[in-house]
Amino acid sequence: MLRNESAVHDISVPLGDWLIKNEQISTLIWNREWTEMLHRGDKKELEQYLSSFCFSVLDLSEKDQVFVVRTIFVSIITDLLRLQSKKELLRPKMLTKAYEKIRDIESWENISRFILNIPSLLTLLVDELLEKSPFYNECPRVDEAMRLINEHLKSRYLTVKWLADQLDISTTHLSNLFRLKVGTNISNYIAKRRVSEIAYDLVHTTQPLADIREKYGFISHSHFIQFFKKHKGKTPLQYRQYVLNMAHHG
Repeated sequence: MLRNESAVHDISVPLGDWLIKNEQISTLIWNREWTEMLHRGDKKELEQYLSSFCFSVLDLSEKDQVFVVRTIFVSIITDLLRLQSKKELLRPKMLTKAYEKIRDIESWENISRFILNIPSLLTLLVDELLEKSPFYNECPRVDEAMRLINEHLKSRYLTVKWLADQLDISTTHLSNLFRLKVGTNISNYIAKRRVSEIAYDLVHTTQPLADIREKYGFISHSHFIQFFKKHKGKTPLQYRQYVLNMAHHG
């Protein structure tokens, strides 16, 4: 684990000297330990790791502190986007959220802002990017299932049975593989992905509810409302109004 520093030194260290002295720390997001932590997706563990990194740069001048940490934070996002692109899982909504976060990162002007915003960065990484494109290179069928889910999320025929047929395996085998590699029920995963996309459209577009319902393959309006409320605790219209009101008052 990286070391903690509790105070800024009076004399800053040149960036080149710091990189030589802290070679292991400066390459943290490209090492095996970081990759394994991303596999696990434990936000507390990841937050501690990134916080320790932020404290480790306090030997540098304020300008270099921001430069180094900004470079690392942006690289974390772009590396995951590159992974998704290779798996053909990159989608406009993911890019939008990633670009918005990168824009935020570019505006942070001191190390405190980076430390305070680590939780929001991890929300993007774990809940958005990793959930939609986990690290399962060792299981091609799970990778292919993820690709199919993302590609056909708006189709009403997207079911566990349909996925299993596409992969030429039984539904039991697919469910067991998914539970083993992803750690969740595949039906629940598909439902959560649909709800996430619907929620995005509700908040970030002005599309009528009927258009969104049809877009995601729901024939029955009452089924659409019940489905969304089951996962979000609010009807689609209530959710849209709630989030927009929060943004307005915030």
